[in-house]
Amino acid sequence: MQFSHDLLIDSRETRVQALNSATNEHAITVLNKAKAVVLAVWEGIGIATTAQVAEYYEVSDKAIKHIIERNGDEFAEEVRLLTGKELQDVRSKLELSPRTPKALAWNARGFLRVGLMLRDSLVAKALRDLIVNAASANQPQLTVQDKQHQIQLNCLAAIAQGLNDSVNILVDRVSQVQQALTVQASSNHQQTNQHLSMVADDITEHLKSIKEAISSQPTQIVNIVPPVKEKRSAAQDRSFTFAVRSWEKYDRWAELADKAGMSRSQFFYEIVNQALEGGSHD
Repeated sequence: MQFSHDLLIDSRETRVQALNSATNEHAITVLNKAKAVVLAVWEGIGIATTAQVAEYYEVSDKAIKHIIERNGDEFAEEVRLLTGKELQDVRSKLELSPRTPKALAWNARGFLRVGLMLRDSLVAKALRDLIVNAASANQPQLTVQDKQHQIQLNCLAAIAQGLNDSVNILVDRVSQVQQALTVQASSNHQQTNQHLSMVADDITEHLKSIKEAISSQPTQIVNIVPPVKEKRSAAQDRSFTFAVRSWEKYDRWAELADKAGMSRSQFFYEIVNQALEGGSHD
């Protein structure tokens, strides 16, 4: 996960991530890298008072108390209120006045956590620098091969999107042809119109198949597509050529093309040209 000063200061989730695997011993190590720190040992762990935390970060006691008031639940396991016998046990270690009735004891993790929240402390800034730099150093670095692979994937996605857009155009044009055939049908051209209608139906069905292929196997489509030779948009050219290559294998095109006296590719292009008539060109 990437860290930044602002994220550490403003985001509880980021602070949780930053300290997720930090033990008290690790926290002491990090604190000492920013500025030397000495903690009293009580019950096997290092602890400090609020005043000592404030002194370390070179801020007022009030600033530390304000952090606790706003984010107390974050410190539930890291700051402990000492009274009675517990306070007596640590009074001398923490150099507390005999008149002090209670005190907060900070363990090293809590000591470190408060530094992630102090915006204006120079020591806290140095501490956050250590955490941000350590996180950046642990980020996996992309190799040249990884970057090239990512570029290839981006290109494939762009081509697939272009094919999908051109297929949508074809579907729209085919619908227009079908409507025109219905309106203009006459007894003199009934057989021709039937053939064109059948072709339009075939185009529509196969375009649906192409769209499914684009969604699931963009790499296979790109491997089939030859260089662009038409004056139409590149996306349209790719979809036309792919469609021709695929549909040339469809036996029914041979029968329809023979009746029209054309090759299967020519026959398909003729229908597509009619379907795209009035469409946009580059």
